[in-house]
Amino acid sequence: MENKRILFIGAHTDDIEYCAGGTMFKLKENNEIHCIAFSKCSDSVPERFSKDVLKHEFESAMLFLNPKSFKLYDFQVRKFPEHRQAILEILYKVNKELNPDVIFCVNDNHQDHKVIGEECERAFRRKTLINFAIPKNGQKHNMAVSLRDSDVLNKLKLTSYYKSQEYIRGNNEDQDRIIMQYNGYISGNENAELFHIKYLNYE
Repeated sequence: MENKRILFIGAHTDDIEYCAGGTMFKLKENNEIHCIAFSKCSDSVPERFSKDVLKHEFESAMLFLNPKSFKLYDFQVRKFPEHRQAILEILYKVNKELNPDVIFCVNDNHQDHKVIGEECERAFRRKTLINFAIPKNGQKHNMAVSLRDSDVLNKLKLTSYYKSQEYIRGNNEDQDRIIMQYNGYISGNENAELFHIKYLNYE
């Protein structure tokens, strides 16, 4: 994939980094990358952290990734179904102004992820739409992106900014390495990230 405008969309601050961090670095070499997250997840922050810690972690991760642009909205975590129309209107506006060629987004059985995935289908019609494949959330894959050693290291650095999430995931680096290696094993690669192609535009 070359010379494309590629948009990565997450429901929450760390979705795109954990699901597609290596892929973003790999594609960034020959494409224009843009990133959006729809929630700062203030209600999910552990008590020992400030309520805006995920906002700062997201911004630090984006500065390291250095996409063409990034944007963070502030919809309440786990309440996306109540704001479906507002989210759709943002996506319509993004499609009109940015006009991405390819969209990677969340779409699985988590209530917020499901809303983002469904509204992306409405907003980005006749575009190539690819979902993150997260097996624990019920998403199967039909596409694997093989990761180079440099992509792996860059993803590990990217996710390392999310110190506030270690209470959920444990050691970020260990978990990320295991997942990338497992994804590589089941897809015939050394390391990989998995996706599900929803629609393909061949133009």
